[in-house]
Amino acid sequence: MKSRWMGRIQRAAAMAAVLCLIVLPGCSAFRSSTEVVSINSNVPEAEVYINGTLVGSTPMTTQIPRSKDFGLTLRKPGYESAAITVESHMNTTGVLDIIGTFIFLVPVIGLFTSGAWSLDETEINLNLAPEKK
Repeated sequence: MKSRWMGRIQRAAAMAAVLCLIVLPGCSAFRSSTEVVSINSNVPEAEVYINGTLVGSTPMTTQIPRSKDFGLTLRKPGYESAAITVESHMNTTGVLDIIGTFIFLVPVIGLFTSGAWSLDETEINLNLAPEKK
């Protein structure tokens, strides 16, 4: 009789452990790896370059990996180019994963995913100045 209860308790403990491993990984692991970025300028149809690659023209929105800094350049004939570097930072979810790691150990998994990071800017407006002649 006693061994039957011990077996049930052991199974319940194993199921609880598996459930914890499924439910408790860092919340960052469940966030999108990209972030929507809106890009606009004072001059319509300016070419948009991200890290040197032409990706479209203003105004536009695009998906950018949230865990990586990127360079943005706008160009249009007759205007001087405008450029900006957008950096990323650890977000609140990432901080909570750090705190959770000290309590549950498993949330550390979230820190290795893009979801623990956010871009510093997601609404970008750059002004292009006319070229000086």
